[in-house]
Amino acid sequence: PVSETAKNTKKERIPILQEEVYRDIKDVLYNVGKAIERKPSIYLKKHEEDLRDIFLLFLETRYNSTSGVGEAFNKKGKTDILLKYAGDGTNLFVAECKFWKGQKKLLEGIDQLLSYLTHRDSKTALIIFVDQKEFTSVINTLKVEIVKHSQFKRHISDNYESSFSYEFSLPSDSQKIIHLEVIIFHFPKIS
Repeated sequence: PVSETAKNTKKERIPILQEEVYRDIKDVLYNVGKAIERKPSIYLKKHEEDLRDIFLLFLETRYNSTSGVGEAFNKKGKTDILLKYAGDGTNLFVAECKFWKGQKKLLEGIDQLLSYLTHRDSKTALIIFVDQKEFTSVINTLKVEIVKHSQFKRHISDNYESSFSYEFSLPSDSQKIIHLEVIIFHFPKIS
């Protein structure tokens, strides 16, 4: 039975990112990165922040009722990409961008991303830029090393040749599942 006071109590409505929108975000990120790979003038001599802004531009213009922010403070630091629901500022999607610097830095990058998440953040991405020649070797190393992370739960799927879905848990809550898409792009230096 519902009491009279319970009927009149306003229930909190928390916006969540629907799975099909999360899938679309991952597709947008992948397609933008693939297009950048074909245009070295866009990525050559660019820093992480410059590349991040390109991805952010496409995301923040794609979805109604959202705002996109780069270098946004969330929990323990500034995340590279944060999509928020415009109505109340609720986080919908959090992403971190990194240049590939080896397996140790991969695991540190995941730690960094996880440290930015609250209990309500569950849809994320780690976008990795590879500027060395052996791209396939980096992909193979990533797949072997990522499962060694202490919060790793399981591999979900390979969505594209260089986009992979995983489940992780929050460091402070082993039961809280985080969806992490790792997307890797090849932006080699031209010699």
